Amino acid sequence: MILHLHSRNPEHGRPSVGKGRELSLLHAAKTGHLRPGYSVTTGGRVAMVVQERLKNPLRREPEM
Repeated sequence: MILHLHSRNPEHGRPSVGKGRELSLLHAAKTGHLRPGYSVTTGGRVAMVVQERLKNPLRREPEM
Protein backbone atom coordinates (compact mmCIF):
# COMPACT_ATOMS: atom_id res chain seq x y z
CA MET A 1 0.00 0.00 0.00
CA ILE A 2 1.16 3.52 -0.75
CA LEU A 3 -0.15 6.41 1.31
CA HIS A 4 -0.11 9.69 -0.60
CA LEU A 5 -0.54 12.57 1.85
CA HIS A 6 -1.87 16.06 1.26
CA SER A 7 -1.40 18.58 4.04
CA ARG A 8 -4.31 20.90 4.86
CA ASN A 9 -4.57 23.83 7.22
CA PRO A 10 -6.91 22.76 10.06
CA GLU A 11 -8.29 26.31 10.38
CA HIS A 12 -9.81 26.48 6.90
CA GLY A 13 -9.19 23.08 5.26
CA ARG A 14 -7.31 24.47 2.27
CA PRO A 15 -4.07 22.85 1.06
CA SER A 16 -1.07 23.98 3.05
CA VAL A 17 2.68 23.36 3.05
CA GLY A 18 5.39 24.28 5.49
CA LYS A 19 5.19 24.95 9.22
CA GLY A 20 6.14 21.31 9.86
CA ARG A 21 2.74 19.98 8.77
CA GLU A 22 4.28 17.36 6.50
CA LEU A 23 6.53 16.08 9.28
CA SER A 24 3.67 15.90 11.77
CA LEU A 25 1.52 14.04 9.22
CA LEU A 26 4.32 11.60 8.49
CA HIS A 27 4.88 11.00 12.22
CA ALA A 28 1.14 10.45 12.78
CA ALA A 29 0.99 8.00 9.86
CA LYS A 30 4.01 6.02 11.08
CA THR A 31 2.76 5.78 14.67
CA GLY A 32 -0.81 4.84 13.79
CA HIS A 33 -2.32 8.10 15.05
CA LEU A 34 -3.72 9.12 11.68
CA ARG A 35 -7.26 8.39 10.56
CA PRO A 36 -7.11 9.41 6.90
CA GLY A 37 -10.06 10.00 4.63
CA TYR A 38 -9.67 8.36 1.27
CA SER A 39 -10.26 9.09 -2.36
CA VAL A 40 -10.40 6.50 -5.15
CA THR A 41 -8.88 7.49 -8.48
CA THR A 42 -10.52 6.35 -11.69
CA GLY A 43 -7.62 5.31 -13.91
CA GLY A 44 -8.74 3.70 -17.13
CA ARG A 45 -8.38 4.51 -20.80
CA VAL A 46 -8.49 7.99 -22.31
CA ALA A 47 -11.50 7.02 -24.44
CA MET A 48 -13.64 5.98 -21.45
CA VAL A 49 -16.75 8.08 -20.82
CA VAL A 50 -17.39 9.54 -17.37
CA GLN A 51 -19.94 6.87 -16.44
CA GLU A 52 -17.39 4.11 -17.15
CA ARG A 53 -14.68 5.87 -15.13
CA LEU A 54 -16.92 6.38 -12.10
CA LYS A 55 -18.54 2.94 -12.06
CA ASN A 56 -16.02 1.22 -9.75
CA PRO A 57 -14.91 4.17 -7.58
CA LEU A 58 -18.49 5.02 -6.62
CA ARG A 59 -19.07 1.44 -5.45
CA ARG A 60 -16.32 1.99 -2.87
CA GLU A 61 -18.17 4.97 -1.33
CA PRO A 62 -15.13 7.32 -1.24
CA GLU A 63 -15.05 10.13 1.30
CA MET A 64 -13.86 12.65 -1.27
